[in-house]
Amino acid sequence: MKIPLSWLADFMDINNSVNEYVDMLNQLGFEVEGVDRPSEEIRGVIIAKVLETHPHPNADKLKLVDIDTGTEQKQIVCGAPNVRAGLTVPYAPSGATLPGGFKLEARKIRGIVSDGMLCSARELNLGESHDGIMELNEDLVAGSDAIEVLGLDDTIIELSITPNRPDAMSIVGIARELCAAFNQELKLPDVNRFLDGIEYDDSLPKAQVEVLDPEKCPRFVGRTMSVQVGPSPEWMSNRLQKCDQKSINNVVDVTNYVMLEWGRPLHAFDLDHFGTSKIVVRRAHDGEEVTLLDESVRSLVSDDLVIATDDGNARGVAGVMGGLDSGIYETTKKVYLESAYFTADSVSKTSKRLGLRSEASSRFERGVDPNFVEYGSHRACQLLSQVADAKISSSQVDVYPNKIDPAEIVLRSSRVERILGDKISTSEIKQFLDPLVEEAVVDGETLKVLAPTFRPDLTREIDLIEEVARKRGLNSFEPTLPNSLVQVGGLNENQKKRRALEDALVGAGLFEAYTLPLEAVETYEPFGFSDSDLVKTKNALKSDASILRPMIIPGLLKSVKRNEAKGITDVQLFETGNVFNLPFDENLQPKENCHLAAVLSGSIDSRPQGDLRSVDVFDAIDIVNIIVSTLNLSQPEFREIANTKGFHPTRCSDVFIDGVKVGVVGQLIDSNDAVAFEINLDTLFSCKQKDSTYKSLSNLPFVAFDLALVVSKNVSVQDLKRSLLIHGGDELESLRLFDIFEGSSIGNDKKSITFSLRVRPRDATWEEEDQAKYRLKLIDGVAKDCQAVLRS
Repeated sequence: MKIPLSWLADFMDINNSVNEYVDMLNQLGFEVEGVDRPSEEIRGVIIAKVLETHPHPNADKLKLVDIDTGTEQKQIVCGAPNVRAGLTVPYAPSGATLPGGFKLEARKIRGIVSDGMLCSARELNLGESHDGIMELNEDLVAGSDAIEVLGLDDTIIELSITPNRPDAMSIVGIARELCAAFNQELKLPDVNRFLDGIEYDDSLPKAQVEVLDPEKCPRFVGRTMSVQVGPSPEWMSNRLQKCDQKSINNVVDVTNYVMLEWGRPLHAFDLDHFGTSKIVVRRAHDGEEVTLLDESVRSLVSDDLVIATDDGNARGVAGVMGGLDSGIYETTKKVYLESAYFTADSVSKTSKRLGLRSEASSRFERGVDPNFVEYGSHRACQLLSQVADAKISSSQVDVYPNKIDPAEIVLRSSRVERILGDKISTSEIKQFLDPLVEEAVVDGETLKVLAPTFRPDLTREIDLIEEVARKRGLNSFEPTLPNSLVQVGGLNENQKKRRALEDALVGAGLFEAYTLPLEAVETYEPFGFSDSDLVKTKNALKSDASILRPMIIPGLLKSVKRNEAKGITDVQLFETGNVFNLPFDENLQPKENCHLAAVLSGSIDSRPQGDLRSVDVFDAIDIVNIIVSTLNLSQPEFREIANTKGFHPTRCSDVFIDGVKVGVVGQLIDSNDAVAFEINLDTLFSCKQKDSTYKSLSNLPFVAFDLALVVSKNVSVQDLKRSLLIHGGDELESLRLFDIFEGSSIGNDKKSITFSLRVRPRDATWEEEDQAKYRLKLIDGVAKDCQAVLRS
């Protein structure tokens, strides 16, 4: 929302500096996104009249334009499609300066000298339009200063308005806030006198309306009038352009002007084009199509609300956009002016479903004032009588079956003190609220407050407390420390475990990442997910963010690839977050679990002890072991994976803890040999921790030896390792895979797996005979469990 200070001056005294207004608006909760001073870099631009145009002899798309500057005639080369004789335009001669420090000089364009240029709105910081030169009011005098004429000596503050403040999407709304903040009187006109002095024409057909859905359209005001369509006066088009509204014609401009000034959306229909003065507000038919003003064809559903005529034709989508045949034309003589109140949820749902937002819908979906509907129509009539010679019908239709009254809220001063931390008297609270609410009546230590209907966000006591804090100034409250003796709350066990894991992974050299939980379907197809497996959003903002992620690895992998594209090839990222999977539960919510995932790519530098080498799957396994160790869980088992989608078929495993699958680890395909793992933390946290009972350490010397075991190829290392741990008992201190060998010397269907063992007796030093018995026990155990034999 752009707020020109010159427009604010209609409703308040502008006697503070721009910086003071910016600071106050930020304090009030309206984020200032920028301050624009259009004339800051503009020098020497004047008003000129176009006398004649001629084709450029050396360029088909250029014209030679003869202009009158008030003191002399000049020839300009111009490529604007709208330049023609009779126009009044802004002209920047040689020596003039435009925004960006651009200083004009006379120069040849296709062989002909052009002394300066004719300016578009964008070139003068008056909007984004660059389609052609600005067309100004023909009454302007050639040679006059364009900065003064166009109001460029103004300051425009751009604000970001939160969704709960529809009143602030207007000049009056911001003026009300600033007047309250600076203790000024708001200079509002008497809304009951908007129609004073306007001519009436009772020969006009009377406006009629039939509201078939009063739930979605609680109020509708309509009036007919005669108008003379033409360009808007300079003061009006200037103000609209400063707020990024393109000037169309005087009738349309008035509807936009009232919307910006009062936050009241309006729509004007060509009465003759309609062929009727009766409007029907109804729900759309399923599959009904309407062509809108932007020439798009939209298919509607029965939940949408349309503006129709009594012949059944839909003429626009209520609160969103008018239909293509509902506009105002140069030939328009009679107008039906609509001013209505459509409910916020109705407009919001329709706007989002159609993927269509307009200035009107952005206000309706926040909640406009239902009790200003009539006054908004009257203000438009007042302006139309001034700029379009409007004569209005004395008959007005106003359908308002169920009046919406201001909300009554009780505010306790004790509650204010408890929430804000400072004692504020009841009388002071009243002073703060008086400029912002309809009424605030003191009743002992409480106030009975009537919240105005233009503030739909004020519904509870806590809302009024926020208003007191904003009015007093959030920076006026002294910081205090909470009483730690009565402080409650803290991290639960799973949150503590999650933080411990995150700290451990950072300590292992990984970087924490945050990826979006919304992604495209294509992101997960390489991992075996089809369209029917995924949780889809109903109203996706973007096609590439239409589903909730079923796993984290693909999103992390995209981040890794983005880094690689920028030349950062050694990337080690991890993320914890929720994933979403089918089926839906009884509350129609997807299955939601917390996962931990990591992706490693590039190289690992283990020098001086090791080498500079590419990451492999064992690096990912090492990190999984760190996770398990941090949580004091049993050693993980890595079993052959059933579904290898997205992973290398022979370099991936399912991860099990105590026989329960907790995740997957492996090398990713089509990713420059990146490796990854993903663990279900909800499952992992439910695993039983190892027994932490103290056991005294043996101070006896250890015995180290190797075991080379020949097994069938379908026997995994994990099977052998598990068997050795079981039969090795408490004496088995260390077990490490040493070698895997396959060859014809041991049989084509066999493999030899060698482990290095370290055993420490607990009762007495072992003799050779004791070591032999222990070794035989291990061999007999693996022979029974895995049909393993000792390699000879």
